[in-house]
Amino acid sequence: MKNEVGSRERRVGKLFPHLPCPPCPPTMGKFFYLEVPWSLGKLPHLYLHCYSLDLILDSWYNSCLLLNNLRMLVFVIPLKSPQVSKSWERVSKLFERCIKSVCNQTSTDFHAVVVCHEKPKIEFTHPHITYITVDFPAAKETNPVAQGNTDKGRKLLKGLIYAQQFSPTHTMAVDADDCVSKNLAEFIKQNPNSNGWFINKGYKYQEGSQYIYLKRSDFNKMCGTCNILRYDLNNFPQPAEYNRGYGYYKYYIDHAQVRDILTQKAKAIKPLPFAGAVYLLGTGEHLFYDSTKLGFSIFNRRFLNPSIRDEFGLYNL
Repeated sequence: MKNEVGSRERRVGKLFPHLPCPPCPPTMGKFFYLEVPWSLGKLPHLYLHCYSLDLILDSWYNSCLLLNNLRMLVFVIPLKSPQVSKSWERVSKLFERCIKSVCNQTSTDFHAVVVCHEKPKIEFTHPHITYITVDFPAAKETNPVAQGNTDKGRKLLKGLIYAQQFSPTHTMAVDADDCVSKNLAEFIKQNPNSNGWFINKGYKYQEGSQYIYLKRSDFNKMCGTCNILRYDLNNFPQPAEYNRGYGYYKYYIDHAQVRDILTQKAKAIKPLPFAGAVYLLGTGEHLFYDSTKLGFSIFNRRFLNPSIRDEFGLYNL
């Protein structure tokens, strides 16, 4: 037991080296010895009541959040390179609208990490944006969709690991042409201990239309901008590698499967209680869905009114 717990603890300690150790819980019942190598001061030992390692780590993580008053959401945005874009100018304009939407949060407790081969030439700037430029070689797959998946997956992994320095409670992957609700950061701030959420309800929007369509359920199966995860649930490989194939990054790419994977691990995430994102169609830069593959029911149609535009930062390009 001692070795097993120590191994799990060291792994969590690597994920959260910025967190000072919480105080020892009250001693009761059956105990074991656990040594905790913290970077900001080493607590010689902890005595813990052990029924479940997961319960221990959850309690431990939550105590760290309370001690450090952490309430940070980090958005991670992978951006395709000019070399694989149909129009780099178009990609840059779509990204600028996306990043403006992300930075329109009602709470200042957020940060955006953009991972790209080349920084887009846009006018918008914000102190909460960090750009990471990478020089990853072309993906090894021959299929264009698989190549795009691999490039997206390794950029997400790079950005998620980099996000650690901002001490996030949660992270959210955002596709570079989508828009998000301005209420996300504030909601996470009010619920810092949750495992996370999936966006069950959101909007889909055909570029240039005066209407927007409500997706009442299963939004997370359609759009990659859909999962908000507690930071330690990102399942980072040790060590992280960036020259692997699609399967290595599958957890970060297959957004529709994340909910089930975490449920199987007894780390279930909940549906976000409001519409959290807008999936943009007809952009000309999608790898997967397009307007011919998604239905637009008149019963779910809404006028794209100023209130929706304001919440999601959705403006005409």
